[in-house]
Amino acid sequence: MPYTNSGWPTNIPAGTDALNTADDQLRRMRLDLLERLNDIISDITVDPVISNTGIVRTYHWSAGVPADETFALLYNRGSGAVVTLESKDTSNLLWYMPISLSVGVTLQSVIFRVYQDSGLASITCAVHHVNDTPGRTQLGTVSSSGTPSWHDLTVGSLAHTVLAGNSYFASISLTSNAAGTEVRFAHMDVTHDRSFALQGL
Repeated sequence: MPYTNSGWPTNIPAGTDALNTADDQLRRMRLDLLERLNDIISDITVDPVISNTGIVRTYHWSAGVPADETFALLYNRGSGAVVTLESKDTSNLLWYMPISLSVGVTLQSVIFRVYQDSGLASITCAVHHVNDTPGRTQLGTVSSSGTPSWHDLTVGSLAHTVLAGNSYFASISLTSNAAGTEVRFAHMDVTHDRSFALQGL
């Protein structure tokens, strides 16, 4: 909605304004600030204040570790740089990705960027946390065995408040179910809200 007072004039109150209008000007300034801060803060009255827009962190596949020592890497032939993780020719690869989150923030979604060149390939991605028990809790999962293409697989609507004493991670299972098929994982985007008091602006 439009702000009550458009613009951000710096010439009010004027030096010639009557002193008994100062309270009106102070109320106007507070209203102007409140309306603009409401665009980025969900509740100005809480301490600490919480952003109402998600913070997105991208994790490259190389930040993770394999479940075992058998895995293949796909290299960009032009530069020699590792660009994606690959499972190929009737093989299965299980990859774990750590997720770094501060206690108290709300985890909103995780999007996995994956590729499959055949409907015979399959991909399953999940988000978990584990405590000291140890006990693993799966927060959400998503799968694909669809058309050959790049896909953004989303584990969304998590609305999970990060717990103290818990570690968070994602698992990515890449399965090539036929000779000559390829399935790849490039990166994941983790979205959460943020407490300005905890993590700063």
